[in-house]
Amino acid sequence: MGRHGCGDCNKNGGLLVDLCGLNALVIGGSLFPHKDIQKLTWNSPNGRDQNQIDHIIVNGRWRKSLMDVCVKRGADCGSDHHILLGKIKLKLRKVVRPQNNRKAYNIHRLKDNQIRQKFNISIRNQYQTLQNISENNTNISPDLNEHWNKVKTMFSDTAANVLGLRDRTRKRWISDSTWNVIEKRRSTNSKCNQARSERLKEKLQIEYSELNKEVKKKAKEDKLQYIEGLANEAEEACKHGELRTVYKITKQLCGKSNNNDTPVLSKNGEVLTSEAQKLKRWAEHFREVLNREPPDIPAQFDNTEAKMEIDISEEKNELGEIKHYASSKMVNQLE
Repeated sequence: MGRHGCGDCNKNGGLLVDLCGLNALVIGGSLFPHKDIQKLTWNSPNGRDQNQIDHIIVNGRWRKSLMDVCVKRGADCGSDHHILLGKIKLKLRKVVRPQNNRKAYNIHRLKDNQIRQKFNISIRNQYQTLQNISENNTNISPDLNEHWNKVKTMFSDTAANVLGLRDRTRKRWISDSTWNVIEKRRSTNSKCNQARSERLKEKLQIEYSELNKEVKKKAKEDKLQYIEGLANEAEEACKHGELRTVYKITKQLCGKSNNNDTPVLSKNGEVLTSEAQKLKRWAEHFREVLNREPPDIPAQFDNTEAKMEIDISEEKNELGEIKHYASSKMVNQLE
């Protein structure tokens, strides 16, 4: 399809072209010249047939914003489709957000007995060193901030050396053995994409298929084990009356999180990012709304009570018709 399309256009491709023409849409894969290997998005199960069946379609209004569309064959996603990547250039307003420089350590490694013992020994040795220094320097006046900084540095350095930083892209429930198989599968996929011999390529495809099955099996076992561990933790927390922990684990298992962080604007229409600025703006808003001056002309109400006659006969008839319709519908469903 299009000037730089790959292959022949079949009936479904013609329908897609007609749909795009009626709705002023543009097929991104037909705009940019690339090699055929960077256009083919699907491999058949026999490993020989290939075709371009995945497309990125944009509105004709954003045609100049679409910079490039090409296939990325190196992605290891366990599918017979390749990832189709589109580069889009947009001009967005910059929102300055406060930077979070906190380091997240991989505390889940403390579940390993050897690592936990190594961490405890390192903390104990450094704490003993600090205690000996403080006992020798008895003439120095104690400074709480200085002591706190030393203890904080001691824990952060030990955590960085023993535990390491947490990989934010890695899921918690995937074990290290499963990640090793995933890395092996990724390496096999890379070799398969670079292979030139058909026999070698077929051999690597068989190996990749076996590794893919092993990854899925191990990932399923890890997730079941992770869920069982969370359920046991929630049960123990419920026995001890820790409802906050039970709610947190339940929310984590459900996988639903509501983001209630709505934007707050200043009087000038600027977006406030820090929590202190938001609270100050809300206080200012309610101070203006609730502390108004009394009106110049007080409101007057008529004390006379007017009797109103309401005819409910028609409402009774309508209610009876509704009940009759509902009962007849229920009887028909039972029959």
